[in-house]
Amino acid sequence: SNRRRSEYRERMGATLDVIRVGELLDEVANLGPREAAALLADASDVTVADTLQALNPAEAVEIIAALADERRPRVLAAADPAWVEQWARNRAYESGTIGRLMAPPLAYFSADMTVAQAIEIVRTMVRKALVSYAFVVDEEEKLIGVLVFRDMMLADPQRLVADIMIEDPYCLRAATSVLDAMREILKWHLPSYPVCDQAGRLVGVVRGADLFEQQAVDLSAQAGSMVGVEKEERLATPWPRSFRFRHPWLQSNLLTAFVAAA
Repeated sequence: SNRRRSEYRERMGATLDVIRVGELLDEVANLGPREAAALLADASDVTVADTLQALNPAEAVEIIAALADERRPRVLAAADPAWVEQWARNRAYESGTIGRLMAPPLAYFSADMTVAQAIEIVRTMVRKALVSYAFVVDEEEKLIGVLVFRDMMLADPQRLVADIMIEDPYCLRAATSVLDAMREILKWHLPSYPVCDQAGRLVGVVRGADLFEQQAVDLSAQAGSMVGVEKEERLATPWPRSFRFRHPWLQSNLLTAFVAAA
């Protein structure tokens, strides 16, 4: 959460709204989806939308689902349309897959665009979003290349994007589990990775930091699951909710203990 807060402030500037979002990011990081939704209930729709956009996308999807039915449409209306579309796409994938971690691929171009046109779009884009690479897609939105910003800046502005792109780039599949994806990217160590569906269409981008963060959360949850601690449970989860999570496991454990004793 500290990394996300600093990145968000760097992009947006130290306004009061940004400071408020930074504070919420710190608090939400220690809460489950329901508790996070309750915490955000008193914030404005714009503040909630900005907070969700700065969160890990998998966490944002869960919190959106936990928002009150009458509140959810207002928050989505206040959010960037690209993020709203991406959250809807992410919900189609199972928890624990790359598809749940996708951010919108903001910088993508057609192969027949000039370098000058692409640079102008990127200049406007980086003022409000963190962009590591630009992607090149065909008419069917299939990923055919990746643009490195250094190559773009050094290239002749009148050259076509197709002339300087890296062809046949590596990409992750949206349905791949986070653990399998971690094994795949061990030799790459890139700041972000394009994500494609089974047809090869570009459907999102996953940041390397988000991938490692999600894996760390999953690993920490494994130990808790052995003693009845649900993945949603956090240190700040109210005890009645923790009791409901753990009670069935505790009863089962007590029953097997009596059987073993007998």
